[in-house]
Amino acid sequence: MSDAAIDSKKSGRSPLSDSTAATHLYFNVFERVIHVACSSERGAFLLNSVYAEFRHHEHSADLAFELSENASGIFHLTNPDGETIVADGEADLIYFFEKELTIALEKQRSDLFFIHGAVLHRHGKTIGLIAPSGSGKSTTAWALLHHGFAYLSDELIPVDLETMQVVPYPHALCVKKDPPAPYILPEGTLRLGWTIQVPTRALPAPVHKTPVQLTHLLFVRYDPTASAPRLTPVPTGQAALHIYTNGLNQLAHQNGGLPAAARIAERTQASNLVTADLEASAKFVIEQLDAI
Repeated sequence: MSDAAIDSKKSGRSPLSDSTAATHLYFNVFERVIHVACSSERGAFLLNSVYAEFRHHEHSADLAFELSENASGIFHLTNPDGETIVADGEADLIYFFEKELTIALEKQRSDLFFIHGAVLHRHGKTIGLIAPSGSGKSTTAWALLHHGFAYLSDELIPVDLETMQVVPYPHALCVKKDPPAPYILPEGTLRLGWTIQVPTRALPAPVHKTPVQLTHLLFVRYDPTASAPRLTPVPTGQAALHIYTNGLNQLAHQNGGLPAAARIAERTQASNLVTADLEASAKFVIEQLDAI
């Protein structure tokens, strides 16, 4: 990511003030309407592709963004607090829009506990895949979608603490590099530089659009030296710590989010998953879940 991409500053006026008429995009996320006034044709295409499942036709908004692009391909994104973020290219635009949208939604929906992770559903069981970036979470999720899992989310596990249900967040699935065969990325994949986005229309599985009970958590670690995938149980206390450290809005909850993380751990079955060969790992996860 370039230095320009991480430069953000307060702006006294809209970056669209000197541009032509904007395209108006609307998305409904967690029952909040997001409005993006966008003067960039490419920016509008990217947001509509990545957030296709959230498209909405309501013309009143709970949160408002503005997006413009200069002749050098530099994007200017103004968030709901009036800050303008400079994004140096398409990958940075999606990264910063996702980040700013998540922060804004944390304020709007403090009843949800946000965990960085992917969510998939199959045969009445819902698994959350949790791991730091680069640990194989999204690639594992991509593989599992070829084996009967439905898609809820790739980057965010929003847990309703009253019901212990996951609220779907089905934006495009994002991987950093091409997965190996047989999980080749499809036509329609967006290659944006340092990220690769697979829009939901190109996924090999359906999108699950209603909240569902969270039943299993898998803490994923890719180990290229492993001879076979492994799954080991995680005690509740350790699972709560993993959930807490991968949380995104802990401070929005009572006592810094520790009771919320503990509650999620108590209501789910947690395991450490070491992945190796991708196809073998996907089939192993299915076998283990089916045996429970």
